[in-house]
Amino acid sequence: MGQDLIHSVLTSEKFDSVQSSLNDVSSNLPFLLNLTDDQRVSIVKMGPAYKPLAEIAYGVVRDFPAIFNSLFDRQGYLDDWALYNLMEQIQPKIAALNRAVEDTIMALGSDIMNNTGKVYSAGVKNKFEVPGLAAVVEKMEAFYEKAPKIVTTVAASKQ
Repeated sequence: MGQDLIHSVLTSEKFDSVQSSLNDVSSNLPFLLNLTDDQRVSIVKMGPAYKPLAEIAYGVVRDFPAIFNSLFDRQGYLDDWALYNLMEQIQPKIAALNRAVEDTIMALGSDIMNNTGKVYSAGVKNKFEVPGLAAVVEKMEAFYEKAPKIVTTVAASKQ
């Protein structure tokens, strides 16, 4: 068959279970944001260099409540700190899952495209013997005219 980076099947039951689990994650994190590109650039970021400063500030807010007036939302700060620390534990798992899904989709697409050249070659060889195949091969040819890199791969596989 050629390149086969991944070969698996996702049953409809497993697919539905994954979809349900992802919905559960989303519903359990209703506060998640989608910042705009401008917001991502313009907001103040903690980052690893300033996290120690934020940890010290957290200690001050926690241990010295009397120094804050009513305009400072002390409980909000403490709640944000707690949520930040929990989200920091979740984020690497979600990032790893996202990367694995992206890599799997990329590998599947690569497998499909590598073998699509073989499908095209088989179509070209048989387009006059199989009724209706010539029209399908003609549709495929339009894509190969746009993508010389794929044509080279197909031409090499004909030899």
